[in-house]
Amino acid sequence: MKKRLVIISTLLLVSLNGCGREQHEAADNKQEEIMTEIKTEAVTMETDSTQPVRPDGNSADNNTSGTDTKTEEDGIMEQIIKDVYTDKARYDIGEMVEAYVELESSDTELVMEISVRHLTEEVYHTDLNLSASDSESTQTIQIPMPADDFKGYSLEVYALRDGKVVDYEMSAIEVASDWSKFPRYAYLTRYGEQTDEEIQETLERLNKHHITGLFFYDVLNRHEKPAAGTAEEPAAGWHTLANSYASYETVSKLIDYGHTYHMNSYLYNLIFGAYEDYEESGVKPEWGLYRDASHEEQDYHGDFVDSWATKRLYLFNPADREWQDYYLGVTEEALTIFPYDGIQVDSLGGRGVLYDYDGTAVELKDTYTSLLNRITDELDTRVIFNPVSGYGMMETLNDTDYDIVYEEVWPWETGTYGSLKAEVDYLRGRMNDDTGIVIAAYMDYQKRDGVFNTPGVLLTDAALMSAGAAHLEIGDTGMLKSEYYPGDTLRINDTLTAALRNYYSFFVAYENYLRDASWKDVLLRTYINDKAAAMDAKQNAIWVTTKENDAGEQVVSFINLKGVDSLEWVDNHGEQKEPEKQENLTVLQHITFTPEHIYLASPDIQEGIMTELSFETGEDSEGTYVTFTMPELNYWNMVVIK
Repeated sequence: MKKRLVIISTLLLVSLNGCGREQHEAADNKQEEIMTEIKTEAVTMETDSTQPVRPDGNSADNNTSGTDTKTEEDGIMEQIIKDVYTDKARYDIGEMVEAYVELESSDTELVMEISVRHLTEEVYHTDLNLSASDSESTQTIQIPMPADDFKGYSLEVYALRDGKVVDYEMSAIEVASDWSKFPRYAYLTRYGEQTDEEIQETLERLNKHHITGLFFYDVLNRHEKPAAGTAEEPAAGWHTLANSYASYETVSKLIDYGHTYHMNSYLYNLIFGAYEDYEESGVKPEWGLYRDASHEEQDYHGDFVDSWATKRLYLFNPADREWQDYYLGVTEEALTIFPYDGIQVDSLGGRGVLYDYDGTAVELKDTYTSLLNRITDELDTRVIFNPVSGYGMMETLNDTDYDIVYEEVWPWETGTYGSLKAEVDYLRGRMNDDTGIVIAAYMDYQKRDGVFNTPGVLLTDAALMSAGAAHLEIGDTGMLKSEYYPGDTLRINDTLTAALRNYYSFFVAYENYLRDASWKDVLLRTYINDKAAAMDAKQNAIWVTTKENDAGEQVVSFINLKGVDSLEWVDNHGEQKEPEKQENLTVLQHITFTPEHIYLASPDIQEGIMTELSFETGEDSEGTYVTFTMPELNYWNMVVIK
């Protein structure tokens, strides 16, 4: 916060709008057309201020730079509020929120305003009178929340002296009966002996990012026997595939303590893998997948380094009934020993021509659904599936009761910011429900040391979040840079640390305007400073996407690609440049209804606190429009038109 300090697959190459290609091309042909033919006299809608919306109409300056959103140039001369966060990542309906405000030192009396808002509707407000004796303390506030399910709220805290805002912070609150509509996922890889303090430190960090799901990567005893020991006598510890030590007590506490934050936990395993000596565990070669029709060469994944627990993971037919029975049995044992909320089931993509033991050809992508459904039905647990590279996605997407849709993307199959949005749209358009989407995208993939590159990470987050998908990126080691989660990673510097807190809070506070399945893309042209904005991600442009819902609302996302080096999200060597800051942008946005309010919010500006903008309405040859001024654009702005 402080500025100074499911179903996984690989992306498919799909066009931004699919069948809307002709409409896009027609719109792009107007790129240089001057806005003319204004048919009605513009009507000006004035608002009181373009500053953060506050209960008393007072406001803080909104001049900011990059992601370091509070500087002396803003008139914020004091650092009074150290941090703002809550005791849980998600709240059940009727559950009381406990919010914490950590204060820096101050030698005078202050008023601290706490406001909770859904968009700009204030649902809670209180004032606290603070004296010098409250310096360097943590204030605790009990907040009752509305009984509305699946709603995000901004939690805004202002420090005032003599009626003037001298500092502010924003966090977020989610009220949701389940995590699966608006999931936020993080990974875990460290299961060795840990103190309670160390476990809590990890989970508290993730809680401050509002994480609601934990992915227990490489926690298995063996793939064909995920839990060591028995349900009656679990082992005190075991070694994982990479031969790292895992403690029963640590794993249990990570799950249990995670539940206190309302974080779900998921055991990770392949759908069809076993160690080389699998027969000692009771697995039979007759259940296997083979590269030949005479079952002489069993398919495998691996050739791992000698220090690992097995050299290879041999593969089995997910549709084989006896393999399914065995898999369900050992999975049930693991779920009996540990209170996981579900299992994240992995695959390995297409494997070429395969056969079962009897020599019958196997179409691997058609083998997954029956086992996945047996897991949910017979074990009464949740399932997330990973059809790697999209192999098996369409065969399972709507025929399996997934907890979330979770997709792993690869830069060599789809490489651009625009492709990220295209794939999220592709998934959402083919889903039968409003299950949430999480995308795993590994940043700075070929960078060997140093720190993650802030511009590359934030542009990727902006592309995903504006499309309505969460980004699997943070976890107990910091942030992912490759598909092997326990591997060496890069450091997160103070700038990115602060920015990520802002982005995650922004994502929760405005989740109903970013992630709800009721929003649909619409092709309405936007002009910026009299030039048509880019409707797809283009270099040296401002990328604009527009969504509408049936309630007569519009959400417009502006992603700044001015001055960036590349449109490739992976930012392989961490060299992506920060976009060139844009100021005082005159926006003409076409609309399909008569608006009453226009709001601006950005994770890069004012902690994400929403601002109301003045605007004018008019008509041209393309229809009705509004015009307004965006004071600045760093990485990503969201405009809500109501």
